[in-house]
Amino acid sequence: MEDRAGKIWTEEMIRSEIMGMDNKTGLKGADLPIKFNPDKSALGSYCWQGEGYFTFSELFFKDPEWPLEAAINTIRHEYAHYMDRKLYGHCGHGKTWRDCCMQVGAFPIACYSREIEEFFGLLSEKKRKTRERKEQEMER
Repeated sequence: MEDRAGKIWTEEMIRSEIMGMDNKTGLKGADLPIKFNPDKSALGSYCWQGEGYFTFSELFFKDPEWPLEAAINTIRHEYAHYMDRKLYGHCGHGKTWRDCCMQVGAFPIACYSREIEEFFGLLSEKKRKTRERKEQEMER
């Protein structure tokens, strides 16, 4: 199986990905601040308060083994929240957000999960084996 490990993402790289979506939508998401946090459970978020900003987990975005497709999908997922708020005034994972996901190429699924990674083949073989070993240990 091909190893689809990604890269270490910088603010500039994320901003570039957002600019591509801005070009499609006519919005200005790339003008918003981009922050990193040590969150271990949330891959990213869009906060609409004030002028708004994007936050991404250092744990994932600074891990070169994290699949490129997962990082891009997370950026697009959070951009869809920004887009939904700007165009429709909505927050959350409702119909307008799912429509925004489809427009920017994000999976219209509220939470990223192991099943999604496996369905799209996003886990490297090394990580897959490590996860399987840990699961087996937990079953004992």
